[in-house]
Amino acid sequence: MVSGQLAKLLRRHVYHILQASGWSESIGMSVENMVQETQLGIPVMAHAYPGKTPMDIGAAVAAFLIGMGDYCYFQTSPSLAGGNPWTDSGWAWHPLYNLRCGGQGEKPQQISPRVWTRKFPNCTVYLDQTSGKYNITQGHTLVASENQF
Repeated sequence: MVSGQLAKLLRRHVYHILQASGWSESIGMSVENMVQETQLGIPVMAHAYPGKTPMDIGAAVAAFLIGMGDYCYFQTSPSLAGGNPWTDSGWAWHPLYNLRCGGQGEKPQQISPRVWTRKFPNCTVYLDQTSGKYNITQGHTLVASENQF
């Protein structure tokens, strides 16, 4: 965790790039860390690799939504379109990018170790980092889930 004078300096820059598949705690990619930093006003750029298939980014999107703050950004690779993941030919729109959660919402809540939820005006997100289970609802409609809660 970063605090004090260093946090003030870091607020002017994208400080932390989280890069992992599934936001693995073992390599320091925890939602808890992102929550602590965004609550200090430190922007985070999250870069996640898909899970089992190129379109399997739901857990990473859920983790990002729970931890995000002002000026945070989400990106993913490898290729969702079959091209080079580092060029325009490898980029594709994912249906989860259509979420309209309606602003920052409430603060993230840690239900138990590595289990999180966050409510937004139009969405609710649940994530269990240990099991990989997540739910994202928009209104009363489940829009994404893996091994539902």
